[in-house]
Amino acid sequence: MKVRYILGRSGTGKTQKIYREIKERLKNNDNNKLILLVPEQFTLEGEADLISKMDLDGIMRLEVLSFSRMAFNILNEVGGIKRTTIEDIGKIMIMRKLFEENLKELQVFKKGFNQEGFLEKFCGLISEFKRNSVSTEELDIRIESLEKDNMLKRKLKDINLIYKSFNEYLEGRYSDQDDTMNLAIEKLEQSKYFENAEIWIDGFSTFSCQEYEMLEKLFLKSRNVHISLTLDEDKNINDHDLFDPARGTYERLR
Repeated sequence: MKVRYILGRSGTGKTQKIYREIKERLKNNDNNKLILLVPEQFTLEGEADLISKMDLDGIMRLEVLSFSRMAFNILNEVGGIKRTTIEDIGKIMIMRKLFEENLKELQVFKKGFNQEGFLEKFCGLISEFKRNSVSTEELDIRIESLEKDNMLKRKLKDINLIYKSFNEYLEGRYSDQDDTMNLAIEKLEQSKYFENAEIWIDGFSTFSCQEYEMLEKLFLKSRNVHISLTLDEDKNINDHDLFDPARGTYERLR
């Protein structure tokens, strides 16, 4: 396994460099899998760009994937796609039901959950917890560490109460996209999907904890990984601070 970084400012040709490298690999006769990993919204665009701009007849050996599609492929191979995946509107309906059922135990959000947009934001919060490996047990520890029974502590208790109820409701019946990703990370070691694969990662400035866990296992599974980041390493430039998010990503990956 070898990890290589392609660094440069926006517009310096990082993506085109990746496309040229993929085109060269496609000319070879070996059978190793080629994967381009991009953000969800760029998967179709990435496929179209490769075919049109690189003048390719086809991309049979190449797959353009997002993290979610990659997770699906892993579970499709080793098993685990058993529960029905629940969409955002379904999650909101479940959240309303759970708030109503736990009304007597809520301290802060007895009325707030009826406000417009509240349940959507709450679902987003739970997704952030899952994507960044914040469990209900971790929240319990943090809540207990707060000495004063203040507004923050009461809010966190309400949040964790619904978070636990949500997980219990889904258990054995449904899964959401974040649960699917966690299961794929767990199952990735059993997968042969990435063995001897060459992977290019493009279009990201940061990654969630889930995505870092996925990448860590991909590094061990695959032949080569090439990661593109919008980063200028010259510390003397005037806009050095603009690259702090990408620099943090680069340092954490290394």
